[in-house]
This record gives sequence, C-alpha cells and structure tokens, in this order.
Amino acid sequence: MTVSAHASAVFDRGDLQDHTVSFFRHGWPTLPDIRLVHCRGLCAVVKDWSSRGALRRFLQGRFMLAREEHFLSRLRGLPGIPRCFGRPDADSLAIEFLDGRPVSVVHPHEYPIGYWDRLDALVRAIHERGVAHGDLDQEDNILVLSDGSPALIDFGNAITQSRCSPLHRLLFDLLRRHDLWCIERLRLKKDLFTGLRKAPPPPRLYGWQRRILLVFNKMERREHVRTHGVGQAP
Repeated sequence: MTVSAHASAVFDRGDLQDHTVSFFRHGWPTLPDIRLVHCRGLCAVVKDWSSRGALRRFLQGRFMLAREEHFLSRLRGLPGIPRCFGRPDADSLAIEFLDGRPVSVVHPHEYPIGYWDRLDALVRAIHERGVAHGDLDQEDNILVLSDGSPALIDFGNAITQSRCSPLHRLLFDLLRRHDLWCIERLRLKKDLFTGLRKAPPPPRLYGWQRRILLVFNKMERREHVRTHGVGQAP
C-alpha cells in the first residue's frame, strides 16, 4: 500500500479516538500523549497534544510536531527510519510503528553480526541528508528490528544543517559528532569481549559547545520520561 505523507490520506481525529490500542505515555502536562494506533491496515505511533492547554498546544506542541515532520520528510526512504503518515490534525503527528526492541533491553549476545557497522552507516546516512539526531544517548531511541537491522526513532530533538547561519552550522556539527560518539560508546558498552578497552573520550568541543550540551542534559533530566522505547508495544 502506498501511503501519502499528507494527513488526510491516512488518519483523522476520529480514527485516533476509535482505533487507539494503547498508550505509551498519557497525561503528562508538559509532553504529548503517545498513542499506538491500528487502523486501515497500518500501525502507527501518534504524538498527540490535543488534551493539553491552548497555550502549550500553540506555542510548544505544534512547533515540535512541525519540526519532527520536517525531519522525517528529509529522511524519507532511508531504511531504518520510520515513515511519516502526516498530521491527523494540527495537534498530532502519525509516524510508522517499527517492530523492534530498544537497545536498552537487548542482551549483548543477541546483536546480529554487523549490527553496529550498519547502525554507524545509518547514522552517517542521516547526516548526509542534513539531519543530526541529537538524542542518541537515550538508548530507547535506537532499535534492533525483528529482522536484526538497526533503526532510529524520536527525532523531536534533531536539528538540520543550514547553509545560512554560521551558528546553526556549528551546532549541527556539534550534534553530528555527538551522534557518532554515542554510537561508538554504546558499541563498546554492549560488547562483552572488550573488557580491557575503554569508551572513547568525548569529542573535542569548544567551551560554548560544552555549555550547550550541559543545558540540554539538565533539560532532559527534568523532563525525560521513559516511553517503553516507542518501538516496542507495551
């Protein structure tokens, strides 16, 4: 089945109300509800801000949904990246559900041969499309799919490459290097046969880059909520 990226061709608000199977997250005042929806032969994860207050919906929710929709549109067609099914309405975004497990729950012996090389290649491929994920230190954002291939989810904190703003280019380079460092550190952490090896040092950063990462980490500690990987149904 060919799926249009336009919301009206996939789901509407009525579909979300009638075909929500479960919630990965529900009722947090500063974050969207995350629904698992089965409808019209498709399985989707839906980020839904509709039950939040008007100010939060307008000033935060719609802005974040538009950003993630843009990132996924730039990555359309890459294996291991979920398809965007569009906007059921202004306050929600439907994204393909990927059948896999987050690496946070995968035993080191269970990784297929070549998994880490393919994951590294996938991360570099999204960088070539001009997108840096920025949140790969959260292991729930990296999946091992049912066929053993890698996948990335949750591009809400991503950033795109810009040719216009020097500051934007520097920030993109910071998050690009951070992505690669997270993957390499995770590879070594999960490898049972590298007991004498140490994780690589953090990338060399400018002082202002270190301060930006520190601010991001503080924000994540305040608002981070586990969502069961969003790649694994509860």
